[in-house]
Amino acid sequence: MSVSSMMNTFGDQRERRLTLSEKYVDQLDFVGGWFAGMAGTAAGHPLDTIKVRLQTEHVGVATSNAATKNATMFRTWTGLVTTFHTEGMSGLFKGLLSPLLGQAFINAIIFGVKNNVYKRLDDDYKQSVRGHMISGSAAGFAQSFAACPIELGKVRVQLQGQGLSKEKYKASKSKGSISSIYHIFKREGIKGCYRGMSVTVFRDCTGFTIYFGVFEGLCMKRKQMKKIEDVEFSYLLLFGGLAGVSSWIASHPIDVIKSRLQADGVKGKDKYKGTIDCLRKSIKHEGGRVFLKGMFANLSRAFVVNAVIFPCEEYFRRWHKKHL
Repeated sequence: MSVSSMMNTFGDQRERRLTLSEKYVDQLDFVGGWFAGMAGTAAGHPLDTIKVRLQTEHVGVATSNAATKNATMFRTWTGLVTTFHTEGMSGLFKGLLSPLLGQAFINAIIFGVKNNVYKRLDDDYKQSVRGHMISGSAAGFAQSFAACPIELGKVRVQLQGQGLSKEKYKASKSKGSISSIYHIFKREGIKGCYRGMSVTVFRDCTGFTIYFGVFEGLCMKRKQMKKIEDVEFSYLLLFGGLAGVSSWIASHPIDVIKSRLQADGVKGKDKYKGTIDCLRKSIKHEGGRVFLKGMFANLSRAFVVNAVIFPCEEYFRRWHKKHL
């Protein structure tokens, strides 16, 4: 074999290895999202339980603004203490299994889709926040198909035992989130598992557009100011938390309607015929304040969860970029 043919063969082999490496790195975007999702979900689940209970409190019952403001469960920290006192630590972590596994899968979709869509955008988009917002919206749409049934099971379980004494709660036969989804599927089929799907898609496309836009925008500013390649860990915590809070300020009102639709029928017959009916009845009975229910719990949870998720994902990405 001539020297030139040997060099061509070596070049072809090197090109094939680079192609395989690139594909491997793309797949690791999903792996990083998986681990980050598990860490963030565990950190924020107690506040998520309180958020759901606040959002679904007084459903279908006319309340004055004062009553809503002074309701015991409206106060996030009182809700945490009350739940812990009556139901124990397990009460705060109700329905954790489904989102722990599910959110890991969902975050794998979010970061995997977002990063892979972003890599395939034109350079003009990559040089601005627009590219991150477009790829973030695509990620939100993709993950909503997994998020809807997972959140449905979580919501149903989080509402179990609400208002019961500690003794009655222990004596009751509570279901886990996965069992809850299974029973919904048996009763209502696949359509029942996707209750609130249209609202979930709208919420997530909106939320993740803002989510990645804020985080990446803040990181870009930090890199330009300090002329650094990688943002420091403390700023990743801060920017991740701020990105989570920003996205939920915009999407929280949508999430209230989503939670109510998914909780509908837990305590008897369905109250709502659909999204518009839920929106109309909620405003009629409780006024515009209904969209603020559980907001403090949600924003607190959003800061904690995303202050964990973004550093985890970012450091995993830096690791595999350096070693693979």
